[in-house]
Amino acid sequence: MYPLLLLFLFLVSGCAPGPVSRRQQTVMDVFNEIMIVGKDRGQRERILTEAFQILRDIAEKTDRRSETSDIARVNRQGFEEPQKVSDETYEMIQESLEFFKKSEAAFDITLLPLMELWGFYGGEPHLPLSDPIQAVLGRVNSNQLVLNKKKKKVGFRIPEMGIDLNGIIKGYACDRVTEFLKSEGVENALVNIGGTIRAFGLAPDRKPWRVGIRHPRDPTRTFKVVTLVNEALATGGDYEQFFVVKGRRYSHILDPRTGYPPDRSVAVTVIAPSALLADVLSRSLFVLGPEQAPLLANQFKEIRWYLVYLANGDHFKTLSSEPAF
Repeated sequence: MYPLLLLFLFLVSGCAPGPVSRRQQTVMDVFNEIMIVGKDRGQRERILTEAFQILRDIAEKTDRRSETSDIARVNRQGFEEPQKVSDETYEMIQESLEFFKKSEAAFDITLLPLMELWGFYGGEPHLPLSDPIQAVLGRVNSNQLVLNKKKKKVGFRIPEMGIDLNGIIKGYACDRVTEFLKSEGVENALVNIGGTIRAFGLAPDRKPWRVGIRHPRDPTRTFKVVTLVNEALATGGDYEQFFVVKGRRYSHILDPRTGYPPDRSVAVTVIAPSALLADVLSRSLFVLGPEQAPLLANQFKEIRWYLVYLANGDHFKTLSSEPAF
C-alpha cells in the first residue's frame, strides 16, 4: 500500500546542469522513483536499470511472504536453529538491534506477531482484545534475537517470534541505491523509496533539491517545504494505514512496548545524513511521542525533525528541532 502522505518535488524551471532521466517502479510493495541529472542518455538508462535491480535483489532477500527469502527462513526455523542470511539482511538486523537499544525498545523488528494480531498483515485490521495483545507481547523483544556476526546467522531464543523489516528496509535500500549511483559517477540525483528520500548534488534548476511534505489531514495543504543538501528525509504518520473505532484512530505503527498504536503522535519527519537513520528515527520518534521523542532525537545533533501531535483532544501542535518553527 502506498503511503497517503506523499512527498513531492518543487522543481523550478530554469537551466538544467544536464539532461534528466527518471524512472518509476513498484518494488517491495511501495512506489519508487529515481531521478538522475546529467550524463548521456544511454548511461542514465543503464544506471537506472541496474539501480532498480538492486532494489529487487534486496526485496527478494527480505520479503517475509516469500518462502525462499532470508526473513521467511528465519521466521520459520530461527528458533530451531539460527539461519544463514545474506550480508544485506544481516546488516539490517544488526543495525535494527542497535536502534532497539538506543530507542529503549521503541524500535523493534520483532513485532511481526503484533502486526498479524492487529490484522495489518494478512487480515482485516481490527482492535484485538487485551489478553491476546499481552500474550503476544511475550514474543516481541529484540533482546531475544540470536546473532552470529562471523557466520551471518540469525535466530530466536524463544519460539513463535517473527521479524519484520518494514521500519528500516526503505532507508537501507535508499542508501544502497545512492551509493551505487555515486560509484557510477552520478553527481546529481534524487532517490525516492516508498517516500523515504535521499538527494545529492543539484536539482535540474541548479539549486538544492526541495521537497514538500503534505499536511497529514488535508492533502491540499503543504505542512512544510524542506531543502535537502546531500541529505535524506523520511516520514511516518497515522494516516498511512489505519482504522477508526468509536471515534479513535488506530494506526499501523504499533508501540512494541505496549502492543498498541501511540495515541498522540500524528506525523513525524526526520532529515538526516543517511536514509536509514531518517527512516528508523521517524518510526522511533512517532512511537515515543511528544514527551519522550526529544530525548532520543537530541542524541543525534546531525538531524532535523518535526513531530506533529495531538494536544487537548484534536488540536494539533508541533515539536521541532528548529526552535522558531
